[in-house]
Amino acid sequence: MTLRSETTAFFHRTDAKTAETILLRGFAHAAQDWHRFGGVWLFDVEPIANGDVVLRIALPPTAVRSVSAYERPPDRSGARRFLVPPELLTEAYIAVVDRLKRRVDSGEQH
Repeated sequence: MTLRSETTAFFHRTDAKTAETILLRGFAHAAQDWHRFGGVWLFDVEPIANGDVVLRIALPPTAVRSVSAYERPPDRSGARRFLVPPELLTEAYIAVVDRLKRRVDSGEQH
């Protein structure tokens, strides 16, 4: 992630149902109470966290400057992370990066 590029990518991991809502309606209208969590967690690399879907959030420079103000201390892996109000993500281009495959019989992740 660089703050000088035309667009900057962040990542967000969530469950499949919420990801579908985010893709259709955006973060501000997703069926989540983001303010209960303090905002939407974004990472500069794909997060290692529970969830079914990783979303790539591409933002224009003006939005990146706003998001950078919400940076939090790095997680244990050293990844940069940001806890931002969903309203700052209205200009985002959102795409699915990865869907974790699960074995139905044992619940194992692959």
